[in-house]
Amino acid sequence: MNFEIRKMKEEDLDQIEKIEKIVFPFGGWQKHQYQYEITTNPVSLPYVLTDGENIIGYYSIWQMFDYMTIATIAVNPDFQGQGFGNVLMMDIIQRSKSLNMKSIDLEVRVSNKTAIRLYEKFGFKHSHIRKGYYTNGEDAYFMIKNLRSDQDEFNFSN
Repeated sequence: MNFEIRKMKEEDLDQIEKIEKIVFPFGGWQKHQYQYEITTNPVSLPYVLTDGENIIGYYSIWQMFDYMTIATIAVNPDFQGQGFGNVLMMDIIQRSKSLNMKSIDLEVRVSNKTAIRLYEKFGFKHSHIRKGYYTNGEDAYFMIKNLRSDQDEFNFSN
């Protein structure tokens, strides 16, 4: 099977909306928010990982001055556990480095242990907690990865 990472298109939004409802049942993004990312948001870089037919995963990153923010990232549940989260994270890091970003940051639910392990594997460090960050009142970890270190900090032993 061949895979490619490409810019997100409006034709992708129906599949993304279905994935979003499963992956983020407590408040994922709406279709119109992705439409805004694609068509209007000047800092947004939205991408999909696809096999040509299915959206396997996707992300949107925001280029903010000299750092990148991961606004959203998800893997289709049908493809989870197969390393596609790693593929998306490697692409985000490479894309950020190619744009000379100093760091990448993100927020993640404190209960999302799978995502936290993924981010830690790629060298993200816990910075602080954002109390009541999500609409249901759940806290978020704010995590950051420095891109200016001499070598990448990938820890695949987890």
